[in-house]
Amino acid sequence: MIVDIINKKRLGQELSYKELDDSFNGYLEGSIKDYQMSAVLMAICINGMTDEEVESFLKRCESNCCCAEKVRILRKTRKALLDTIHKEQALLDKLDNLIWNIEHGGAL
Repeated sequence: MIVDIINKKRLGQELSYKELDDSFNGYLEGSIKDYQMSAVLMAICINGMTDEEVESFLKRCESNCCCAEKVRILRKTRKALLDTIHKEQALLDKLDNLIWNIEHGGAL
C-alpha cells in the first residue's frame, strides 16, 4: 500500500484524502517505517501538493487532535532530509574543488 502511495506521488499524481490519512496514521501506529515516510514526504517536496491535498490534510488536522503529532513528524522528517541534503552538498563541494584543481593544474 505505502509503496503505491510513494510511487503515485513520485509520478506527480494527486493523493486522495484516504491515502494521505493512511500514510500519517500508519506512521503514527508504526506500520510505516521512517524511510517510507521520508520517501512520501520527499515525493511531496519534489512534486508539491495540490490545493485539494492541502485542504484534505488541514481538514484532517482540524478534526483530529493528533495534528500536533503530525506536525512534529513532519518537522523531524524535514530535519532528516535537510541533514541528508547538507551532507550531499558537502560531498559535491569537495568534488567541485577537486575538479577545479584538476582543471587549473593544481595538486590533488
